[in-house]
Amino acid sequence: MTSSFIKYYTSLGISPVSQNINNIYLQFLGREHLYLSCGIWPESLEGKNIIEFGPGGGFNSIYTASLNPKRYTLVEGNPVAQNQIRGFIENKLLPTTIDLRAKLFEDVTPTATFDLVIAEGCIPHQSNPRAVLQHISKFVKPGGLFLTTAISATSYLSEIFRRLVPNLLGINHRDSEVVLSKLHDFYAIQLNALPHHTRSVNDWILDNIVQDLENRALFSMAEIVSELEEEFTVVGSSPSLAFYKNWYKSYSDPQCFQTRAVEARMAISAAEAALLDLRCMNFQLRPGLSAELSVLSEESWIQMKEIQKDNAEPEKFSKSLGKLIKLTENVSPETATSLKSFESFLYTKDLTSLLNPGSLVDWWGRGQQYVTLRRNPPWYTKLKMGQISQVLEE
Repeated sequence: MTSSFIKYYTSLGISPVSQNINNIYLQFLGREHLYLSCGIWPESLEGKNIIEFGPGGGFNSIYTASLNPKRYTLVEGNPVAQNQIRGFIENKLLPTTIDLRAKLFEDVTPTATFDLVIAEGCIPHQSNPRAVLQHISKFVKPGGLFLTTAISATSYLSEIFRRLVPNLLGINHRDSEVVLSKLHDFYAIQLNALPHHTRSVNDWILDNIVQDLENRALFSMAEIVSELEEEFTVVGSSPSLAFYKNWYKSYSDPQCFQTRAVEARMAISAAEAALLDLRCMNFQLRPGLSAELSVLSEESWIQMKEIQKDNAEPEKFSKSLGKLIKLTENVSPETATSLKSFESFLYTKDLTSLLNPGSLVDWWGRGQQYVTLRRNPPWYTKLKMGQISQVLEE
């Protein structure tokens, strides 16, 4: 189920998700803001039971552990990452009470449930993200929170173009040694144009360019919400979306369960275009724009996999690129300019066209998004069934 990442990481003996946390103060500020925007009050986690799936080396876990949970379990299947976690424990950045489960996700059974379940950066890009999501969600106790991440084709579009650079230059993107030796400087310039990034260039290349995605799947926030909406309610997200806009008393009847699910999906779908480009988060979202972008972005994702799998000629990709340029010229001209730089590279194979100001180097999408969901407490089910008297008696 979750061997997609582990097989790749262990084959190279890497854990390419390490972060520069020399300034722990800035690390904590970022994590606190993430939790607050996702509807999690950090201080409320004191004394709670927390489990985190796929923490990597535990870099983000340091902040969560500082909130003094009663029990904190880390499920990590990568031996390199496990050793990094043990190193943090030895250096007292993580407490000795950390419960490290050196296992794949599917090898841990939900014999206990938790107040907070975290699955960050480890569900999208699995071969079967739905199965992974369903398994992990079983660890959330009634009334507990589930913090996870999503990636849509629109939010990932800028990285689709970056992934194709080796292939269009006649380089096998899976050949880590060649990619690192020939394209390290190019990708260093690309990554260093992203403000506040905390990963090394080599790690980013190995994780985002070399890692093969031909049998993997994206998994958007809308798909996550749709998959879990029967048992969970959306709480918050990063970027923050206004999921519920009605007066709070409008949700005071059993029909509110369906209403909230519909409103959450609508808010996510409408905001999809805003995930395209960090530079253009406030452009006017005309009706239908997000849907059109989603279709073209999905086409680009599929065509990227075809090119990387079968070394297919990029004619189809060129057509989708032209449509994307036409679609974004009026609503997001900065994005259109960056797309045109890739169109130029497609024919000239000149890397400098992707490094000029305003070109691909300056275009980064939202990558992964965060969403918090709450498992509905038992009385929700009774209320939905009209058993109001039983709810009041309890």
